[in-house]
Amino acid sequence: MVTAQMTVDQFYHRLIDWYLQEERTNPHSQIGQLAFYRILSLQQAIDNAVFGRYTVGDLQYFSTHYKYFPQHVGAQEKARDRLLKIEPALLGAKDFMELYGLVRTATQSVAPGKLSLLFFYDTALRIGASASVGHEPDNVFLQRGALTGARATGISLAERTDEKPYIKAHVFYQLSNRFRDLKPMDIETLLCVKTGEIAAFHNLKQLPEQPEERL
Repeated sequence: MVTAQMTVDQFYHRLIDWYLQEERTNPHSQIGQLAFYRILSLQQAIDNAVFGRYTVGDLQYFSTHYKYFPQHVGAQEKARDRLLKIEPALLGAKDFMELYGLVRTATQSVAPGKLSLLFFYDTALRIGASASVGHEPDNVFLQRGALTGARATGISLAERTDEKPYIKAHVFYQLSNRFRDLKPMDIETLLCVKTGEIAAFHNLKQLPEQPEERL
């Protein structure tokens, strides 16, 4: 519960405590789903990533972000086929930024204007988690809910554009040093799932407008 006496640092300290105890360990959270991808080959990771699929125990699920993925016939299959064709490049990516660039370049012309920034990030995140690739973001990617949450904090997002939809993690340290305990992909997830509480704490009457993603 947010109280009037709570400082900014105390608020984010509490939020990050919750995240580390509950969200990061939840197998159905954005980060928790990556445990499934860590045991996959690159081909298996690609095939599942474009559909947002993951498995817990013997049951298959789809990421909550799946509703934002293109729903017209064949889009994910085309994206998968293009990524399979560049397997050597994906394997050779030196870091997540290069991996993200390869995923985005290979798939953004599939169903033009329908594959969003969220699709590129989610797909790269899952492929990067696979054992044969092993890359995770060094920056905080901001799209949809995470972008809305970041705007609600009041920090400057001047460096973030649709072509470079990310900012450095240290930008969030001004809110609380506790952000140092989170990886960039954790910060992205926290901003997304706690957007409403962040906006309420900063006394916003309504959430910042969520812009259309342009490619």
